[in-house]
Order: sequence, then C-alpha cells, then structure tokens
Amino acid sequence: MKGDYPQFQKSYSHEDLIEHFLLDGREREFIAQFRGDANRHGYAILLKSLQYLGYFPQHIKEVPDQIKLFIAKQLDLTGNPGEQYLWETRTRDNHFAWIRQQTGFRFPQAQDKEDLENWLRQEGTLEAITFADLFECAVQRLNHLRIELPSEKELQRIVNAALNGFFSNVHNKITQQLDGTIRKAVDGLLTVSEGETFSTFEKLKASVSKPSVKNLQEEMTKLQQLRSVGISKEHLMNVPFDVQKLLKRRANNETASEMRNHPDDIRYGLMACFISVRTIEVIDNIVRMFVDLIHRIDVRAEKQRDNELLKDLIRVEGKNQVLFRLAEVIMKNPDGTIREVIFPVVKPETFHNLIAEKEASGPQYQRIHKRFMKEKYSRHYRQVLPSVLENLTFRSSNRFQPIIEALAVIKQYIRTPYKYFPVEVPIDGIITESWMPMVIENGSQIL
Repeated sequence: MKGDYPQFQKSYSHEDLIEHFLLDGREREFIAQFRGDANRHGYAILLKSLQYLGYFPQHIKEVPDQIKLFIAKQLDLTGNPGEQYLWETRTRDNHFAWIRQQTGFRFPQAQDKEDLENWLRQEGTLEAITFADLFECAVQRLNHLRIELPSEKELQRIVNAALNGFFSNVHNKITQQLDGTIRKAVDGLLTVSEGETFSTFEKLKASVSKPSVKNLQEEMTKLQQLRSVGISKEHLMNVPFDVQKLLKRRANNETASEMRNHPDDIRYGLMACFISVRTIEVIDNIVRMFVDLIHRIDVRAEKQRDNELLKDLIRVEGKNQVLFRLAEVIMKNPDGTIREVIFPVVKPETFHNLIAEKEASGPQYQRIHKRFMKEKYSRHYRQVLPSVLENLTFRSSNRFQPIIEALAVIKQYIRTPYKYFPVEVPIDGIITESWMPMVIENGSQIL
C-alpha cells in the first residue's frame, strides 16, 4: 500500500518474479566469477533485493524462498544454496561494496537525510500533502538518487519533519496575510455568545439539511457569516487548493475550544482554510437546494393538477379496441346513421369520456400545471429568490448573457412594492411561448 515501507510480499506471480528478480546477462556474467554456489547465490539475492527494496535486507533469511529458488534456477543451481551463505563475515561486506559499485547505490549519510527533508518540504509537498503520499515520494526520491533507504522509523521521522515544516510555513504565510480586524472576526467565531449553546464555528460545520425554504435560508445565513469574516482568495493565493481542503478537514474535526488552544499561527491558518473552503461548500449547497426546490414546485404542481383533473376525468380503457369496433361496424354498414349503427356498439358516454381525456391532456392540461406552479411560487417559494440573488453572483458565457441581464433587472426591483416591472426585462429567448401568459399581464411584465 502507498505509504508502506518497502517489504517483500508473501507470494509473487511468475510475471512479478520476471519483472523484479530476473538477472540480466551482465549480472550473470559478473556473478559467475565468484567461488562457491552459496556465494554466487547469496550475491545474486542481495543484488536483486537492493534493486527491489531500495535497501539490503537485515538477513538473507528474510528473503522468501520463492525468490531464492527463482534466482537459483537462473544460475543453474540446484536446491537453495543461499541458505549456507555466511552472513556475519567480511565476504558479505565485500559483496555489499561490489553491489553498490555495480548499481550506483550508496549508504545514506546525515547530509543525505537533511537534504531529503528539505526537498520534501519544498518540492515534494507540491504534489504530496498527506503522510502516505509524501512517504511514497521520499522512497521514489531516494531510489532516483541511488541512495539506500534508511530504516523505516528514520524515514518516517524525516517525512513527518518535512510535513510539519511545510504546514508550519503554510500557517505562518496565511497568518501574515490577515490583519487585526480579520483575526478578531475569526476569534469571534470560536466564542459562545451569551444565551447560546454552541459557537458560530460549530454551527458553520453543521451538515446541510433537506431542501426547504427554511433550510435554504439557514444556508444563506451561514454564507453571510462566513463572508463577514473577510477572508478572500487573495489571502490564500499561494496555498494550493488541495492543501486548503486538507486543513479545512483538520479544522472540521476540532471543537471550538480545541481551536482556541492552538498557537496563533496554527489557529488562523486552519480557520482561514476552513472559511475559504466552507464558503464554496455552502454556495454549492445553496445552488443544489435551490434547484431541488424548483423541481419540488414542478412535482407538487403536477400532483395537484392530476388530483384536480381526476375528479372529473374517467379515463377510457381499451382505446384500440374501441377504434377496431368502430372500423368494423362502419365497414359493414357504410350507409347507416351514427345513432343506429355506432351507438349500439360504442355508447355515447365513451365518446364523451374520450373528448374529456383529450382536453385534459392537451393545452388545458399544461395551462393548469403552469397555474399551480405560479401559485406555489407566489405564495411560498418566492421569498427565497431575493436572498439567492443578493448572495450569489451569476456569470455566464455570451450564449446565456440575456439571462444574466434579466437577473440583474429582477435583482434591482425584487424587494420593491411594484406589482409590475417599471422597466422592460429581457425575455426573448428566455421565456417560452407557453409561459408568456403567466409572465405578461395586461401588457406588463409581472414582478
């Protein structure tokens, strides 16, 4: 798994063995110079282990038998002679030196570790900001430089130090961008006002509720509180968005009291990222909820329309059979009268019901639907529109520019007492012909 120290697996497929433990011709030629099967086998095992892991195993016994046997077969050795390889000897040290010379790997020095930490903090964190990702980045960096991996604990220490240094720099940079007014506003979110049970910070973290006018207004309040602090994108210009999201998640997992206990740099850094990312999330929630409410108006109007029409509507079953019987009787009696030929086969009530069903499913059907939608919007849902227009900024390409212009006029007059717009609102290409009667009244546009 990503973030794990390189280790041998419990088992390997044949394809994996070929990929990682196949000796090339030059390697086999060099190994053939050694005396004794144990030395040849042991050297080959150490060589491929370093190339695979990035470091020498603590003992040759750690290498799985599956790998040992695969390497032995390549050297035309029978059994597993590497089991007799003498580990605590000068021979092993010589083999280490030759393998390092052959592969270009070298043992890590103190300066290598310091350089790695600095590189991870300054360069690695541009792409990897979690421990697992940065640990993987550290392993790849050392492999690229042909430096053997330090111990697992030592490498973890280096990665943690780099991460801590990186985030310390981020917190410090953010805090330096915030003036006293913004810092005071941030601290205000973390206090519990008199008569309240929770801080504003805790309320801002609350999950979005189901779509409703009340819940939409609550999200609007959140948005206004977040914006009132004064955090803008300029304050976080040099902080990658992935870093902002990570720090936002950290802040979200803390209580107000825990946040207050942080040093200033950490507190303001976390809170700035929380406010910035949370603002985007709340805007998304508002848009999603607003669209859901529009859909709800449509669905409820449709349900009310159907209930209204069903009171007087008797749907005609088996229309195809009715048509077949009509065709049959007409062809048999082409000169007969309707009353004498058709009504005995299809009752007059059936024709009345067919006419009523057609009328209900035609233009009248749609007019009733639109009337109910307008009534529901006017009586209940219209109250959310002013807040939406005042708190959200709508932008569009040239294709939808007329809609943007129309919204600007609506926003200008939405809280005025006018029944009709005193100026013309762009509607060409926006309002469909079927909706015109609901929008235009006595030649004026309804506000």
